[in-house]
Amino acid sequence: MSEATAKIRFIRISPRKMVLLARAIKGQSLTRAEWIIKDSNLGSESYFNHALTNATAMLKQKGVTSSELWVKNATVDQASRLKRHRPTQRGRALAFQHVSSHLQVTLTDENPIKKQEDKNGPKG
Repeated sequence: MSEATAKIRFIRISPRKMVLLARAIKGQSLTRAEWIIKDSNLGSESYFNHALTNATAMLKQKGVTSSELWVKNATVDQASRLKRHRPTQRGRALAFQHVSSHLQVTLTDENPIKKQEDKNGPKG
């Protein structure tokens, strides 16, 4: 079993928005995950595509020739916040924050869902 993890750090998109897509592709095959990313309209598709292609390239460097790859894990963590002030009326200033996030995608050549079913026994 081979795994490859791709990380992209300091993405200027809120983690709250990116977690939706990370949950959708977790446990899916690579082709289905690419289809889900392409079909989504969330604004973070390019980062997920970049992470998937990086992880695929890492597996090819390790010599994995399997045609079926799976997304074992996709996590989004909160990164640092840029804190700013915006001027408002009467000489006041309101604080606002630019939130950024870290993305981590792990690909494997074994189906992680099938592996969990084998440990727990057959369903039914």
